[in-house]
Amino acid sequence: MSTMKLKRILVHLDGRGRAAAGALAQAAALAQVCGARLKIIDVVREPPRRLARLGGRSYRKLLVEGRREQLEDLCAELDARGQPYTLDVRSGVPFVEVIRAVQAENIDLLVKASERRSSPGIFGSTDMSLLRKCPCPVLLLKGGGGRVRRLLAAVDPDPEDAVRDSLNPRIMAFAGLMRELTDASLDVAHAWTLVGEDLMGGGALKLSGDEFRTLARRERQARMEALEQMLVPHGLAVRSPHVHLLKGHPEDVLPEVARKLSADLLIMGTVGRVGLAGVFMGNTAESILSRVNCSVLALKPEGFVSPVE
Repeated sequence: MSTMKLKRILVHLDGRGRAAAGALAQAAALAQVCGARLKIIDVVREPPRRLARLGGRSYRKLLVEGRREQLEDLCAELDARGQPYTLDVRSGVPFVEVIRAVQAENIDLLVKASERRSSPGIFGSTDMSLLRKCPCPVLLLKGGGGRVRRLLAAVDPDPEDAVRDSLNPRIMAFAGLMRELTDASLDVAHAWTLVGEDLMGGGALKLSGDEFRTLARRERQARMEALEQMLVPHGLAVRSPHVHLLKGHPEDVLPEVARKLSADLLIMGTVGRVGLAGVFMGNTAESILSRVNCSVLALKPEGFVSPVE
C-alpha cells in the first residue's frame, strides 16, 4: 500500500479528443484512489486588441464561455457517476495561468496530456514550460495515457548531495502510488559515471589503467551500496532483475533502458539546485526528457522556487 497522499489534483485539459479524455480519466482515477479533490482547468489565449469586442460583446468572454461548455461536455461521465470536481477556464498564457492555479490552491499533482510533437521527444512548449517552472509534480501523459503496464523509477542516491538524495523517497512513493493505481510492474534504475573518466582517453589524467579500474570499482561499489540502502524500505534489492545499475551518463542510458523495457511511465526528478527562481531544470533532466518516448512524472525537490508569481 502506497504511503503517498494527494489532497488536491489539477488536470489541465487543452484539447477535446482522446488525449484530453484520457488525461481526465487518469486524473479522476487518481483522485478517487487518494480521496483527493479534483480541479479541471484550461486557458484560452487572450485575443489581440483588435478583436477585443465583437458586436458589443467581449470576445475574450465568449472564448472562455465556449471553452467552458466544451469542458462540461467532456466531464459528462464524471457527472454521471457523481464524482465531484470544480471547473476553471481562464484567459492568458497557458503555462502561467496553470502555475498560478497550482500556487493559489496548493496543488499536489498536475496532470496533462503531452502535446503532440515529432520525435525526438514528445513534449511541446507548454509541456516544457510546466516541467521547468511548475513547483508541484507534473504528470505528462503520452497520448493522454492509456494502460500502464510498466513503470520505471529513475533514482539517484547520493549521501553527499542532500538535494538529490531527498528526491529519491518521493520518486519511490509516487512509483508506489502509480503501481497501486495501475497494477503495473516496477523497475528502478540508477545511472552512474566516474568523475574524470572523460579525461582518460587523451592521457590528460595521469593514471595507469589499473589505477583507473580500481577507482571505477570503488565508485561502482559505493553506488551499489547507496542504492541497496535506499531500496530496503521498498522491499527491493540491487540483485533483483527489476533493479538496474547502469554505467554511463544518465541522458544516454536512462532513455535507452526505458526503450528496452517498453516503459509506459518514467518517474524522475528534474531539478538539481533549489532556492533560485532562475534555476528551473538541470541540463541532464532536459536531455533525458528530450529523448524518451513515454509518459513522464517529473518531481522537483522541496524548496524549488517558481519564477511565476
